[in-house]
Amino acid sequence: MRIGITGATSLIGQELCDFAIAKGHEVVRLIRLPSEQSDRYFAINDEAPRCDLSDLDAVVHLAWVRQKDSRELDTANAVATEHLAAQCVVQRIRFVFVSSTTVLNAGSSPYGSAKLRAEEVTCRCNGVVVRPGLVWGGKLMKSPILQQLARIAAVPLVLPTLSPDPLLYHSEITALCRTLVRVCDEPSLSGSRVCAFAHDQIALSAILKAMRTRGLLMTFRLPTSLCISILRFLDRFRIRIGIEAESLRFALPSKSSLDLQRGLQRSSEFSQMRADNFVEWLIRNG
Repeated sequence: MRIGITGATSLIGQELCDFAIAKGHEVVRLIRLPSEQSDRYFAINDEAPRCDLSDLDAVVHLAWVRQKDSRELDTANAVATEHLAAQCVVQRIRFVFVSSTTVLNAGSSPYGSAKLRAEEVTCRCNGVVVRPGLVWGGKLMKSPILQQLARIAAVPLVLPTLSPDPLLYHSEITALCRTLVRVCDEPSLSGSRVCAFAHDQIALSAILKAMRTRGLLMTFRLPTSLCISILRFLDRFRIRIGIEAESLRFALPSKSSLDLQRGLQRSSEFSQMRADNFVEWLIRNG
């Protein structure tokens, strides 16, 4: 296949490009600053973003704008997704949108609301929505959220943890890339949503402990509600530290995994993936 990838220069995008090429597919990077002969211009910030999709068999839409103003966030991302999806419909190209598990918290999260709106556009255009959790593996130790968690884990003498302990859905990068490439060529998935994360969840404290590289004297527990309030306060002043308040609230243990997975196709690539695999990877790359 010839696959166009928006957001191809992101960490996940780079991994997806490498994976697709290794599997014998041709990759066209749809990016803001083309630097290779096969690259094509695409800027999600454009008022009516369009892109040359000629000769493509599929488009995987990874690009995402993360402004803090909810109106800007919703408009820029949903409109870009709508334009791309519409182009794919006209040119009979499979459109794959990479969403997030935060869509179920859409009512109070601008990020989740924008992702949900983009999901609905994708399904109306008979594209495929893929929902990953926290992505790990490969180059993803450099991701903003894992970098921030590593800084928290490096606090001298104590290990800050939250109570109750948030539980996170997680996705290993190779399994995610395999899923994304597979759904590009499965007509039966048109208009559907695919669950692309491991069956089990991982506790935030388990991630922090695996990242701990120095001696530990004590664990310091903070109320999760307090941390959420602090993050919301920082958000007012557009201060970003790599962790979203509403994503943290969404991760609280009271959230039912059955609610999250209702109406979704399960990706077989994650059937053998467990939280222990995530922990082992963190320890090896710590």
